[in-house]
Amino acid sequence: MEIILSAVIMVFLLIMLDTFLPKMTPFFLLIFFFLLLAQLTFRMAVPLLQDLPLAWDGPGARQIRLIAGSAFLFYLSVSFRDMLGEIGYAPIGRLSHTAVQLLLVGIWLGEFRETATVLTGLLP
Repeated sequence: MEIILSAVIMVFLLIMLDTFLPKMTPFFLLIFFFLLLAQLTFRMAVPLLQDLPLAWDGPGARQIRLIAGSAFLFYLSVSFRDMLGEIGYAPIGRLSHTAVQLLLVGIWLGEFRETATVLTGLLP
C-alpha cells in the first residue's frame, strides 16, 4: 500500500514538474523510476535473496546467493545505464555501470581469495 501511495504522489509531482519544467521531465522520470525500483527491490528482492541459501543447505549455498545477487545488480545497472543513455545522459550511465561492476568485483574478492587459498593448499 505504501508503494502505491508513494507512486501516486510521485506521479502528481511529475505532472506539476512537467508543467513548470518541461525540459527536466526525463531526468525526473528517471529519478521516479529509480525510487520506485528501490522500494520494490528492498521489499521483495532483498528478502528473497537472503532466504535463498536457507532453502538449500548444501555446499555452495553462499555462492548461490552471491551469483543471484550479482546477476540482479548487474541487470539493474544495465537497465539504468540504458535509460540514462536514452534521455541523453550516457556518460553518467556508463560511469554508474562501471561503479556497479567494481562493486561486484569487490564482493567476489573474498570468494576468489578463499578459492586461491584452497587451491594453493592442494599444491605439493
